[in-house]
Amino acid sequence: MLHNALDHAKLWLEFAYADLSIARVKLPVGGKYELLLFHAQQAVEKSLKAILTYNEIEFPYTHNLQRLVELVPDSPDQHELLLASTVLTEYSVITRYPGEFEPVDFARYQRLLNIAEQVYAWAITVIPEIDATGEVFSEE
Repeated sequence: MLHNALDHAKLWLEFAYADLSIARVKLPVGGKYELLLFHAQQAVEKSLKAILTYNEIEFPYTHNLQRLVELVPDSPDQHELLLASTVLTEYSVITRYPGEFEPVDFARYQRLLNIAEQVYAWAITVIPEIDATGEVFSEE
């Protein structure tokens, strides 16, 4: 059972780290970068929800990163990064299934993965008791 906002925020970060790890996986020939970017989007979403949880700010259960970014407490030094991360919203649903969307090339994948990594790296600096590698400390 989670006892406080810090514990709950750390749990969100554990899930964000797991998604980011999947987003970094090397694809086999014919793999779809769109599917890896789904996990990059999830890493950003969960990192933002960790920040909101830590600050005890209620948030909707949504994949819309713009809505979440609007709730994040003022962080002028990260404003541009957070706005840039909102482009990942399109990878939360549409690109996970065959349909009408632009295929993602390696350069775009790398650029968007880098944004997700930066958002996660920022989140672990905001929430205490996270080590430099992004591992969440467990007090068990």
